[in-house]
Amino acid sequence: NEATTSHSNGAGAGAGGFRAAPLAQRLGVSAIKDRNMGNNNADGKPEFLTSKVTITYINKEREPWYLSDPESKAKVTEQADGTFWCEKQGRSIEKPMRRYILSCQGSDTTGSTWLSAFDDQAKVLLGHTADELAEIKEADEHQYADILDQALWRQWNVNLSVKADEWNGEKRIKTTIRALAPVDFAAEARELQAAIDAAP
Repeated sequence: NEATTSHSNGAGAGAGGFRAAPLAQRLGVSAIKDRNMGNNNADGKPEFLTSKVTITYINKEREPWYLSDPESKAKVTEQADGTFWCEKQGRSIEKPMRRYILSCQGSDTTGSTWLSAFDDQAKVLLGHTADELAEIKEADEHQYADILDQALWRQWNVNLSVKADEWNGEKRIKTTIRALAPVDFAAEARELQAAIDAAP
């Protein structure tokens, strides 16, 4: 049962090498609220869980990327001369790289939750780099919207981190996709059948 199983306490692998936890170790997204996740570690470190979610909504109100220094990955700001300033590196660069910071909603049979996906994970979800998607958007807004829509209603096994954060003095819970992989329905069916066969 997604809502009652135990959660994983590891961060998992990156997007490319992530292997989903066994069915019995997954949690439904309602566990984030039910277990007060993000608030249980005295040192403020995040808590982790593995879930299977369907992406049901992607925020289209703003572009899902920021301009970054290709080396430091830090945000840059455009200057009057057309170059870009990286505060972290203390230098100007000619050509920044776009990196994703995607806001979306993930749902399962237990509920739904807002999720953040950064560059590696958003590239898997959308099938394009942020620079590629920006070029598509500039050339054809309809194709851009179609790509975002095509990412909806797909199921993923995900490793999530949950952490309490403060924004403008208000405490909030931030849930971030740390790793993900497409659902292998055949493998999950075999695992479920094996569990049924092993039951007394």
